[in-house]
Amino acid sequence: MTRIDFNAVFESTKNLQPISKGKDKTCYRVGNYAVIVEEGVHQDFCLDSFRRTQKITNEFYKIGIKTPQVLYVGQNGPSAFMIQEFVTGRPLYFVDIEDYCSFYRKAIPIDDIQKHKITNEFFKDTQKAFEIIAKAPQEHYDTLLSSLIKMQKLGYQVDSSPSNFRYSKDKGFVFLDIPTEKAFINSEIKTMNKMVDIVLVCLAHKEMQTTNNFKLAKEIFSKCMNSAQKLEYKTKSATVWDLQPSYLKGVINVLEEYDKYSENNKNKGLLNT
Repeated sequence: MTRIDFNAVFESTKNLQPISKGKDKTCYRVGNYAVIVEEGVHQDFCLDSFRRTQKITNEFYKIGIKTPQVLYVGQNGPSAFMIQEFVTGRPLYFVDIEDYCSFYRKAIPIDDIQKHKITNEFFKDTQKAFEIIAKAPQEHYDTLLSSLIKMQKLGYQVDSSPSNFRYSKDKGFVFLDIPTEKAFINSEIKTMNKMVDIVLVCLAHKEMQTTNNFKLAKEIFSKCMNSAQKLEYKTKSATVWDLQPSYLKGVINVLEEYDKYSENNKNKGLLNT
């Protein structure tokens, strides 16, 4: 087995453009690796944080939670760095055009012509994501919720930002941003609401309020409900955020009624098809 020189992997980032950049951390892709770099005076703190991440992801990996394995943690001069597997796939959805441009490394539009072009691209990408998530097999939904339940039992609360997930047809849902500290309270699982969010984000746009998309929304809600029932997941409050099966069933019933309404009125210009 070939031994990997991870310090050389880190050195190669100096000739690369980052794929993402946050307030404190910068991420680079080097082949099949993601290299997260943090620079500054808090290097010891960063190293400890990276090592905790490595320990926790290894624990998660052993119990079947899909997350990229951390392969190496080190330091080089003023930089602390962590190398993990690079995860392919796409985020669940993009919050807005800036989020979309950032992921695909496009320039944020400044004039009306560019804004119109990027807006059309954004809608097409959102539509594509909507269709992919809706058609994901029930098994992927089940694995997502069971992973969240396992994390909760261990005392961890996942950051539910859509950018912290990747979805691909072969691997299903993969967590990117793993918590390194346990939550102070045993809070409700909120992360599955991203399945609901993608419906709300898509259908908030008039251009996407089509008969087919309402059917896709029903598929997403139904799979969420099936997972919650199968895993006997119960919550304290009956809100869409908490995956209460009875609430989701009510949403599905509304979508079914809307389907009937839109089918009866599709020739009257009340709904795009």
